[in-house]
Amino acid sequence: MSCSHPNLEPRNSSWDDFYKTELHNYNDHGEEGEVWFGMQSVNRVVRWIVKEISEKTTPILDLGCGNGMVLLKLEEEGYINLTGVDYSQPAILLAKSLAQNGQIKYETGDLLDLSSSAVFTTKYDVVLDKGTYDAISLSPDGALQKRLAYVENVHKLIPIGGYLWITSCNWTSSEIISHFTANSKFSLREEIPVKQFKFGGQVGQTVCCLVFQAA
Repeated sequence: MSCSHPNLEPRNSSWDDFYKTELHNYNDHGEEGEVWFGMQSVNRVVRWIVKEISEKTTPILDLGCGNGMVLLKLEEEGYINLTGVDYSQPAILLAKSLAQNGQIKYETGDLLDLSSSAVFTTKYDVVLDKGTYDAISLSPDGALQKRLAYVENVHKLIPIGGYLWITSCNWTSSEIISHFTANSKFSLREEIPVKQFKFGGQVGQTVCCLVFQAA
């Protein structure tokens, strides 16, 4: 399983360049920018949270929030304890511009360095990742070590029983499950159904979505 997206390239200045363009487009003619994996993916996350998380004050963190569209949709559903963090400062500037009068908190930070943001000093009952783990996995230097650090650090952000939602287009479901359950820090809660396709007699899907619980 693989995908091609400007935001899913290895973590480097190209992210900033991409979001600088997105921010310019928003300031110039109000274009909100690209949504990772499309609005179907956003709606999939929101539907699950509305179904499973009834308390509107539940702390929710979006890792690699980009333009913040997931959090904007959750705010529309009445959730009020929302935080977005992204490695790219232009992405955060765009998200803040789109939020305007909303109550969503946005900060720049790097999950691989928990000292990089105050966002990482607290815990969240729900952590959302729609592409960040993929981007880390594509790092040209020390990708395995960075993936292990991701699992270790994201676990520190979630209380026991809290949820981690992963959307990936670079790993299969079985690979993601193996990565996150290998050290017993997480257990699989459920796999979210996504649209499948058939080609040459084989069945596949463009993304996988899984929900883990912190142990």
